[in-house]
Amino acid sequence: MRTITSPHVALFPSAGMGHLIPFLRIAAILASHNSGVAPVAVELNIPNYAVITTSARFFSFLAYLPTLTSEPSTYFNGGSDNVKIPGLTPLPKSSILLPFNDPNDLCTEMAVSNARTISTAKGVLANTFDWLEAETLVSLNSGKVINNLPLAIPIGPLAPCEFDNCQTVKWLDEQPAKSVVVRRCA
Repeated sequence: MRTITSPHVALFPSAGMGHLIPFLRIAAILASHNSGVAPVAVELNIPNYAVITTSARFFSFLAYLPTLTSEPSTYFNGGSDNVKIPGLTPLPKSSILLPFNDPNDLCTEMAVSNARTISTAKGVLANTFDWLEAETLVSLNSGKVINNLPLAIPIGPLAPCEFDNCQTVKWLDEQPAKSVVVRRCA
């Protein structure tokens, strides 16, 4: 007789500053629901969601990064001081982390790899809210940035919490037990 086990969650913060604490908050929320993520979520037809702890604007850059790296002469060696992302006002190159200015940097390669798999997620839980990043959320959700992105769902801002007494996210509370799988994207 086969034993049925509940799914598990594996959260992997990306190589960058500011990701660890928000991921620990999400982990605490999920732990309070006895939830988890497995790499076989797609095979098991379990909805999986990416968690983005950066701004939606930076996520749009990360989602578009595979396109930028496929045209290195345009982005990496181009004379423009701005990064042009469809549907958004240009992003100043000076606001981009230095590793993302080198197509061969490990951080860039990891981000490109993650961005290529984001379309398998059912949605993207974004640490933002409509009022703060309305233009970006509309562009992400209307397919202007990349046409195969899943829905970006604003769930922020994530409030600081005590891990023993953490308030759960309303959206997560509304989901059926053991029905959500969360994965990470840089």
